[in-house]
Amino acid sequence: MNNLNIKEKQDDIFIGQGVTYSIGSDSYAYSIIDFVDGVVTIQRDKERATANSNYYGSQKYVYYADPKGRIEHIRLYPKKNGDLKWTRVYKNDKTGRWNKGSKWGFYKIGYRSFYQDPSF
Repeated sequence: MNNLNIKEKQDDIFIGQGVTYSIGSDSYAYSIIDFVDGVVTIQRDKERATANSNYYGSQKYVYYADPKGRIEHIRLYPKKNGDLKWTRVYKNDKTGRWNKGSKWGFYKIGYRSFYQDPSF
């Protein structure tokens, strides 16, 4: 996997775009608030169940910005099989470098989704 593939994958990123973070069977909605030098800054959105939402059936939500929402940073990295994966990164204040964070969960850029598995 070369840097051209990463660049192509980043060409469609824009501020305000939705992001979904999924871990296990749960999903959380975020919005892109910044994109600099390959690092995407995202902020957790709030969600409100719609009138026809059913927690134990069809969960449906509307999403809106939360100025106090958790802020995270993600960056594309190649996996061993050659695929690309958005991975959480943290900035080292001493060196100014971005370091890989947790590899748990998956980020999907392009849509927002919130889902809580009712079986837990």
